[in-house]
Amino acid sequence: MCSDYVQMNLILDFGNTFLKLALFDGDEIEFYERIQTEKKLQILDRIQAKDFTNCILSSVVNVDQEYLDLLKERSQYLIHFKSSTPIPVINLYKSPDTLGNDRLALAVAAITKFKNENILVIDAGTCITFDLVNKEGEYCGGSIHPGIQMRFKSLHQFTNKLPIIELDENYNELIGTDTESSIKSGVQMGVLSEIEGIINSYKNHYKSLKIIVCGGNANYLANKLKNSIFADDKFLLQGLNQILLFNV
Repeated sequence: MCSDYVQMNLILDFGNTFLKLALFDGDEIEFYERIQTEKKLQILDRIQAKDFTNCILSSVVNVDQEYLDLLKERSQYLIHFKSSTPIPVINLYKSPDTLGNDRLALAVAAITKFKNENILVIDAGTCITFDLVNKEGEYCGGSIHPGIQMRFKSLHQFTNKLPIIELDENYNELIGTDTESSIKSGVQMGVLSEIEGIINSYKNHYKSLKIIVCGGNANYLANKLKNSIFADDKFLLQGLNQILLFNV
């Protein structure tokens, strides 16, 4: 019991909508759960119920002091991840203080899983981000694009008559034959073509390139993209765990 306890790392990634919580035993994920960020009591109960030694917390929202107090009480070592946190990658971004924690953690996950390779990480969530880590272990930067649902919402919000549409994972038509299918074609086929084009542009500069797709729409994109890719919807959590392991 004791040896299992000391190996466990608690990983907390607070997003705008969901908290992603995971327990790692070394490099291996042992438990994973998504909880709505607004459900404070459920999150506190879950933290209290888990056995762990060390913890890393990453957040795009303000973190309730009650979470921090509980984590300080329960953890031997606690990291509140920020740009100044030591990481096992050389960061070449010109404005590191403005770089999202998620993009940096994904870079760490990439360099840990695929050593000595050029890696393009595509994170498809609220936004779609592209981030490059080169074979020298340097994070080079990338680009930020509107996500799939953001595109659907913008068509509805900035026009008078276009309806709000949800992602249809079974839609494959280039030509829409009514308003709803035309929106699906414009957003979904447009996103796929955009991503394929950017991947090909990167491949023109890096002949050997490992491509990773992660985030909430990872499985959808992995099934649709023509390029050979590695899909992992928990890749960010793995990166945060590696940052914790690097610092402990």
